[in-house]
Amino acid sequence: MPSEGAGGVNVNATDVAAVAEDALVVLVMVWWWIIVPLGWLLVLVLTPWVLAGWGFRLLRERLHRP
Repeated sequence: MPSEGAGGVNVNATDVAAVAEDALVVLVMVWWWIIVPLGWLLVLVLTPWVLAGWGFRLLRERLHRP
C-alpha cells in the first residue's frame, strides 16, 4: 500500500526495493571494476619487492656466516 512521502510523493515498497537494488548493483560494479583491479595491481607491484627483500636477507645471512 503506497504511503505519502515528503512533498506528497507516493512511495511504495517496490520503488524502495528497486532503488536499493540499483544501489547494490552500482556498488558491486565499482568493487569489481575499480577496487579489485587496484588490489591486484598492488599485489603485482609489491610482490617482487617483498620477494627480493627476503632473497637479499637470506643471501646476506648466508654470506656472513662464519
